[in-house]
Amino acid sequence: MSLRRRVAAGMILARANLQPFERPDRLGRSLLAMAPWGTTLPGVLAAAAGRYPERVAIHDDVGSITYAELWDRSQRVAGALLARGVGAGTRIGLLCRNHRGFVEWLVAASATGADVALLNTGFAAPQ
Repeated sequence: MSLRRRVAAGMILARANLQPFERPDRLGRSLLAMAPWGTTLPGVLAAAAGRYPERVAIHDDVGSITYAELWDRSQRVAGALLARGVGAGTRIGLLCRNHRGFVEWLVAASATGADVALLNTGFAAPQ
């Protein structure tokens, strides 16, 4: 890679506030947490929870929630969905406003293998 491209990549990382190098223990925890899920939505959240468990993932009207808390809550919702027969081949409609519940349920439904249809809270009755 040319020096010009390296400098450009460094500038992008600096603007995004990302670190190009990670502590080995965090990277290992992240990859292990992501392994069962792959690069799916649950996998990305599992990796974030493994890498930065105490960092704030979402801040909404209720307050802040960390990646570890969000992952734990999503897994509990997924367990409840599985107990009710939701799984691969099931279709779920998700109607939520913008808050942590939307992310929890979207990750949980994805973890079960269900197909998720996102519904707009602004839909009129005929829609």
